[in-house]
Amino acid sequence: TIKIDNQRANRWSIQREGNYVQLDVADTGSGIPEEVRERMFEPFFTTKEVGKGTGLGLSTSQSIIKAHGGFIDVQSQPEKGTIFRLYLPELQGKSIPHKDKEDAEIHAGNGQNILVIDDEQAIREIMNEVLVTKGFGVTTAEEGQKALQIYREKGTNTFDAVITDMAMPNMDGLTTIKALKKMNPDVKILAISGFSESMDSETLNANGVYHWLNKPYTGDQLLNKLNELLEGV
Repeated sequence: TIKIDNQRANRWSIQREGNYVQLDVADTGSGIPEEVRERMFEPFFTTKEVGKGTGLGLSTSQSIIKAHGGFIDVQSQPEKGTIFRLYLPELQGKSIPHKDKEDAEIHAGNGQNILVIDDEQAIREIMNEVLVTKGFGVTTAEEGQKALQIYREKGTNTFDAVITDMAMPNMDGLTTIKALKKMNPDVKILAISGFSESMDSETLNANGVYHWLNKPYTGDQLLNKLNELLEGV
């Protein structure tokens, strides 16, 4: 835990001083060039070849840290390595609310089939684990075109709901939603994004989507929203 005063808060452009928990992630590699450091948190910026990376990993990580009131500091030297320092506000005197049996039963599924669309493998795996554990059937797709193919081949009545990320390369979430709606106007969709600009409620409503969730979210929040969607709340 470190104390961040006003001077350091201004340096890192954060809103408040106080105690922060610091987590360092470091390597001893070739370092990050300055021109890359200036852009590496931009959505879809990547130094990898086409098809080898989406450029959303660092952008998503930064969004999650910021949503919790924290920030990321990066230090890198050529041929010496890189240190990512993650700072999160220290919480005191707070406990995790107890989840009783009734909550668990409300969250539980009953074999409903869910199509999950997200270009981040880690997110697909986590969603799959959360939903399958709670009694849902899950099919995943890494991008919009693949999801449309699956939806078409398995039949529009196969899936009870679709969960789609909004910020995806090639075919974004809104384009995917429009295509799904053409195939099945009654398809139930839960939109998810870590970028507020891709979650315009008026645009989503105009395309028949009335349920959405901002990243980061907990497993319970995901299950709550999914149950609202399935129950037509």
